[in-house]
Amino acid sequence: MSIDQAYAEVDRITRREARNFAYGIMVLPRPKRRAIAAIYAFARRVDDIADGALPDDEKRERLEQLHADLDQPGSDPVLVALADARSRYPVPAEALHVLIDGGLQDTQQKRYATFEELHGYCRKVAGAVGVACIAVRRRRESSSTSATSTGSIASASVGARVQSSREHEFPHVSGAARASEPSARREGQYRRVRPSAERAGSRRQRRQPFAEPGSAGRERKAARDVRVSVVGGGLAGLAAALDLVDAGADVTVHEARPTLGGAVQTLPERDDDPKPPPDNGQHIALGCFTEYLRFLDRIGQSGSVRRMKLELPVLDERRRWATIRRSPLALLRYGHVSFGERLAILRALAGWNETVHAETFGGELRARGQSAHAVECFWDVFVRPALNLPAGEASAEAGLFTVQTALLGEAADADLVLPVRPLGEMHGEAAGRALEAAGASVETGARIDDLAALGAEAIVLAVPPVESARLLGDSEPGLEHSPIVSVHLLFDRPILRRPLAALLNSPAHWVFNRGLLTGHLAEAKGEYLTVVSSGAPELEALRGRELVELIAVALTERLGEAELLWSRVSREPNATIAVKSGSDAYRPGPQTDRPNVVRAGAWTATRWPPTMEGAVRSGRAAARALTKAPAGVPA
Repeated sequence: MSIDQAYAEVDRITRREARNFAYGIMVLPRPKRRAIAAIYAFARRVDDIADGALPDDEKRERLEQLHADLDQPGSDPVLVALADARSRYPVPAEALHVLIDGGLQDTQQKRYATFEELHGYCRKVAGAVGVACIAVRRRRESSSTSATSTGSIASASVGARVQSSREHEFPHVSGAARASEPSARREGQYRRVRPSAERAGSRRQRRQPFAEPGSAGRERKAARDVRVSVVGGGLAGLAAALDLVDAGADVTVHEARPTLGGAVQTLPERDDDPKPPPDNGQHIALGCFTEYLRFLDRIGQSGSVRRMKLELPVLDERRRWATIRRSPLALLRYGHVSFGERLAILRALAGWNETVHAETFGGELRARGQSAHAVECFWDVFVRPALNLPAGEASAEAGLFTVQTALLGEAADADLVLPVRPLGEMHGEAAGRALEAAGASVETGARIDDLAALGAEAIVLAVPPVESARLLGDSEPGLEHSPIVSVHLLFDRPILRRPLAALLNSPAHWVFNRGLLTGHLAEAKGEYLTVVSSGAPELEALRGRELVELIAVALTERLGEAELLWSRVSREPNATIAVKSGSDAYRPGPQTDRPNVVRAGAWTATRWPPTMEGAVRSGRAAARALTKAPAGVPA
């Protein structure tokens, strides 16, 4: 099922079940309107199950299944639309899980003895829906508000699903509870209905290893009692570890390298390196990387990035500059394609949808009226670094998602987010400090060969696909990899004079002014640059000196003559998986065949390309999945 078909279905549900509400949200921009409709349709489903005619045991089984289905939507249109909305807006997963808990509470309790009890129930239903909708409505505001926090969350609901007084006996305004029968009124006792609560609770406790944050309504073992090992200290493992330690788990991170951070590293410093030492590539985030930015905030590094509006200077072989910006007028001025090609680009963007017409994104663009020249000189400029593949090799689905999410969402989604400190400091080192401050243990230089030897009650396996398969005893997934090559150069004079630039038809795809971005002036007023070439195996195969000469000449021919004073090369042959057509079939979700063992990594099924955002999302999804895994120490 396509995303557009899923959204069409939730729109039909909203108009059928809540006509006035459907009219009310029509004033929202289309992306927000669709996201709100997805949230409504999901809340409607929870409500229909909880208040339907099924036996209570079957209701509880279906509601518990919804917890797992949130991270694995399959082909269900409501869940597919909701998953897409969550990928575009910072809808807290906790709010959706708490909403399901409210439905579970409906099957166990019909009357409330005090106003406080009723208020707690309302926060789970009306409040949870409100928190989810606010995350969409107020895109730029903090989305960390918990559906279980104190305050007037219950009043924030848009289309809240509080039940009518015919279904629940509410207390009077004074807060005095309504007695269930005359004898109870005389004795000051109130009826509390919990059919089979103990039996249902004990069954859930056997299946659930520990409590998810904010899930006090579910009877589970406390998180603080669980020993969790996180194998892999990249962004996915670090994100999972932070969520778990924040929930109270006893967490140990095991990383085979001497430093945390995984694929986001600063190279070991050498005596002749300029300041700061080079990173293993120039990693760029976008404004739509909401989970990654939240991760930076959690580890105290939100000030280590520079955020700027989308502005991509592009230089062609004739040394002519043109800039890609988000506005239609700016696109009409983009001089590296003909005026007719610019109009075709605008028509394609205006009618953008996620219907797939071809296997590759290049083929998809051709089907949407784009010339081969426009694909090379416009679309590939930003799609190639985003997917680490040229449009002609990347899957159509990955390209469509990238354009829709980054270019056609909120204006701020397209912002460039550039690091201003060494990657190792602002990721691995900062996350290690945050984990230890929260009570977790971190072990580096610790290669794990046997999961059973960890002695953990639960495990997050956040390692590359081949290593994951080895530790799980699975066959290797049929995933290819795509390399990234970075060349770091110090010239004797300034030649770029801007933060970054793309070079058309050049082995140097992108060049970044590292000295300018990090606030370090190079010696003798020179210039410290980093060149990044994505998805170029022909460059990865070159020897170091040959590669440096090729890139240095490519720069000086375009930017001006300068003498090369220093250079260093970093290669990541397996930098990302290759998101080619059909690759999604080999990207598993967090669940594994082993009890209490979940997987994470940018290569897993996150609906995102293998980016820093995808890595963080996968780690958080693994932490959530672990709270619903069957009990038992893995063998």
